[in-house]
Amino acid sequence: MAFEPQHGWPLDTDIEPFTIQHRWVNSNDVLSNFYNRHGVTEQHGPFAWRIFWDRDGANFVYGLECLKNHEEYSIETTTEGVLSSVDTRTSMARYHLFDSSSFVEATSWDDFQNLLNKDGEIKIAMRVDTRKVLWNQDIERNFLHVERMGKNCHIKRFYIEVKVHTDDPTDEDSDHLGHLTYVSVQDVLGVATGSTKLDDMNLVSILLTTTQLKIPATEKNNVLEKCEQFLRTSSSKPKFMRLEIAKKFKMTALENHLNRFEAAEMCIIDTNALNCPVCFEIFDGVPQSYPCGHTVCFSCSESLKGHEEVLWLRCPVCRKPADSTVKNYALINVLASLDVIPSKEKVLQKVYDSTVSINASIKYNQLRKDNAKKVKKITDLTAKINDMKCLLGEKKNQNYVPIEQLLQAEEEYQRKHNEAVRGVEEQNELLRHGTSELREELAKAKHEIKLITEANKAQEKVHQENMYAKNICLYFTLSLLFCFVMYFGYIKL
Repeated sequence: MAFEPQHGWPLDTDIEPFTIQHRWVNSNDVLSNFYNRHGVTEQHGPFAWRIFWDRDGANFVYGLECLKNHEEYSIETTTEGVLSSVDTRTSMARYHLFDSSSFVEATSWDDFQNLLNKDGEIKIAMRVDTRKVLWNQDIERNFLHVERMGKNCHIKRFYIEVKVHTDDPTDEDSDHLGHLTYVSVQDVLGVATGSTKLDDMNLVSILLTTTQLKIPATEKNNVLEKCEQFLRTSSSKPKFMRLEIAKKFKMTALENHLNRFEAAEMCIIDTNALNCPVCFEIFDGVPQSYPCGHTVCFSCSESLKGHEEVLWLRCPVCRKPADSTVKNYALINVLASLDVIPSKEKVLQKVYDSTVSINASIKYNQLRKDNAKKVKKITDLTAKINDMKCLLGEKKNQNYVPIEQLLQAEEEYQRKHNEAVRGVEEQNELLRHGTSELREELAKAKHEIKLITEANKAQEKVHQENMYAKNICLYFTLSLLFCFVMYFGYIKL
């Protein structure tokens, strides 16, 4: 006999532990492929699983999704993930209770991109061990449980899906809805525990985050009470802005408190209605009214009566005859209600302040409308920029091969240039070596020439000496011969 499972009962799912993987390759995954993408879906048991990733500003977010029976089941698992490349390996482990997504991690987009460009490939592998599957039809799915460890705030268990509702889609705060961050959640928890101080800058963000997340009622009421108390006593925002915040977040007590204005603060009085038409000053004394309906102050009325011989009066405004004047009790009551303010200047100041406040409220509403238009324009421009980024990514992929060829040609040219430089350097070295040898031989030749020259000089000197000796001998011989000839000639004679 079949029966319906009761709330919270574990189901027999028979899901064996499995590992799901994905690879990011530099040559295939260009920049445009990192926005809101997912890997191949794998079926394990009655549930479908896949790895997802997204480029979120300066962060690269990645995680694991379970895609089936979100409305009826919650899956309790233990997930171990490894993010690895050629030179880098990062391990991760978590214990989860989740509906549609779990195991969300984030890293710096620049670090991820540099690692991908350096190693060429990054691999993510997640091993999932399903511990329990609960039939969860009646449980609120938008629940968040946060565990604080020292100064850091860690999300331990959570239902990822957060439903966001807004009554006015043109509200400037609607862009903030749905973009929850760990920082905003940490601010809410800090206000609940007293570690985060409320101010006019983070007030609206904390209220939005508190109303979006279905956190436990005690913590939610604690945060809302602190926000309401801050708006009552410490906020520097104008009253009309605090009143709008109270209406937006349904703070009835604060709204009633801000609506308790004094009568002077709630009305705008035309000062011309309080001026005497004769002296143009605020009515002094008891105002006097003529039968025609015009009213003047008591001092002006007395001065118009003049002397006792004047038998009739005329209205100073319309010049109609008047028998007498009467007191204007209605105007007396208005002036009496203003008697609580000591001077004329304070009356005018109160009226001025009230008028300025209402004008500021009107201007603020107009600025909100203008801001909504500008936000829409910024959103459109952002979408166009993202489209341009995708086109640039595609162009980059198209030009990838020519750029690689140019880089290879440049490397080949650089290699040949280096070889030519090395050849020239070798030739220069040979020339320097040959020049040194020639210089040594030249020095030796010069030395030999010097020795030969010196030997020639010595030989020439010896030769000259020999010739001189020969010449002396010859001269002596000739002289001796001449003497003998002369002697024998003398004897013959």
